[in-house]
Amino acid sequence: RAILNRVREDLTESAIGKRPSEEIGLRAYKAYRAYLDAKAHKYPVHVVIPYFYTTVETKLARMMSKLFGGGPYLYYQPRGRTKARQAELLTASFEYHFNERRPMLEIRDNLKTAMFFGTSYATTSWREEWKWVNQWVDSTTEEEFEVDPVTGETMSVPVTVQEERTELRKTIDNAWFDNVPFPDAFPDFKRPTVREGRYWARRIYGDREYVKDQIRSLRWKKNVAMQLLDCSKPFLVSGEYDAGAVTTASYRWAEEVGHTLSAGNDDDLRDGKLFEIIEHWSPAGVCVVVNRSFVVAADDNPYQHGRYPVLQYKNKSLPGEHYGLSDYEVVEKLYYHMQDMANANGTEALMSAFPPILARDGAVDITQLVYYPGAVWKFNGDKDIQNFERPSSGIEATGQQMSQAKMAIDDTLGTSEAFRGMANPRATATATTQATQSAGIRIEDDIANFEEQFTIELGDQYRSLIQQYQRKDITIRLSEDPQ
Repeated sequence: RAILNRVREDLTESAIGKRPSEEIGLRAYKAYRAYLDAKAHKYPVHVVIPYFYTTVETKLARMMSKLFGGGPYLYYQPRGRTKARQAELLTASFEYHFNERRPMLEIRDNLKTAMFFGTSYATTSWREEWKWVNQWVDSTTEEEFEVDPVTGETMSVPVTVQEERTELRKTIDNAWFDNVPFPDAFPDFKRPTVREGRYWARRIYGDREYVKDQIRSLRWKKNVAMQLLDCSKPFLVSGEYDAGAVTTASYRWAEEVGHTLSAGNDDDLRDGKLFEIIEHWSPAGVCVVVNRSFVVAADDNPYQHGRYPVLQYKNKSLPGEHYGLSDYEVVEKLYYHMQDMANANGTEALMSAFPPILARDGAVDITQLVYYPGAVWKFNGDKDIQNFERPSSGIEATGQQMSQAKMAIDDTLGTSEAFRGMANPRATATATTQATQSAGIRIEDDIANFEEQFTIELGDQYRSLIQQYQRKDITIRLSEDPQ
């Protein structure tokens, strides 16, 4: 009971603290997908310039090319002459496990999450996975056959045939890291970093087969987990730390912008087909709570490094604060101003190309002022029909405002046209070179920030995992051939 109360209190506290960052992230996600809420739109022209998508992809492309541009992703530095060979072996071991993970997509998603929310998380572990594998193996048998038809003498010779066999094989045995979706991360936000926190928790979802796997692998207490499988009590999806939903972040967001129909995840949770699993870490150790009611595991920290197995990256650090600054947060108002000016500009162009006609009638009905090409607005006047004349066009003014907003966003995020590989016909070669170099300095700083926060900590935790869990045959093979 004490464990359950502690976990619930920590999750509730964390959910309240991260809510502002989560809301910013959702708005950033919508801007990235160029989502348009037609009901809230105030212009006849409905367009979205996907400029936040452009800035994010520009930064990502530059950062990924630098991080994975060539050579090992990470080097271990020797401390003393006798440690040189050990550092070389650790570097080879890291590359072996890191590449087994196929890390580029995970690193890319981690960076993108930080650009949306301001902060991203990943967990490290030693991952083992067993699978039943069908394979063909050689089998030797003896077969008699007649040699001489006259004498009838026979002799036995060995014959090799292939047989299909099924065997349990370890398919993964590596140091590993996985991103944690921001809504499923529950850090102690009152501390500047996860490492200093009083607790860390993450939420995942598993089906009944996942629960059975945990029982078979002896990771969970069998008697408690069996109660979970046999329990007919429905899982209530409402709760203080749900932030309104229990479905996974990507599913919930995609549904909100209209790209995914409801798949009944909540019903699966209620019906016992899907389980909410909380992994909660504290200095005292780690525990696993399922459906907020079953403590299926509680143990000491299994890792020799003794830390929370978590990596944290802040997009832009703020002194003394746990959450970093999102790219979207600092340009949000500029982004919406640019969209307003783009739609106002389009509306001006539409009215210039298809001017409305004023037709004599009673008092003007305000609902008629919703414009569309070829519109007729009724009015009181001397003439039966006349063209609608406006004192001036706002196309130039709105165009200038839109360009200024774009420039301000580029200046803020360091994603100028020159840095995107687009030449400004009005700029000199010197100005273009200077703009590219200036943006490059900003990206270099972002990369150094990521390496300091994420990569170095990843290397430290991988080193400890390798020393604790790596098989001797792998160590021997890597030491003989570091490549």
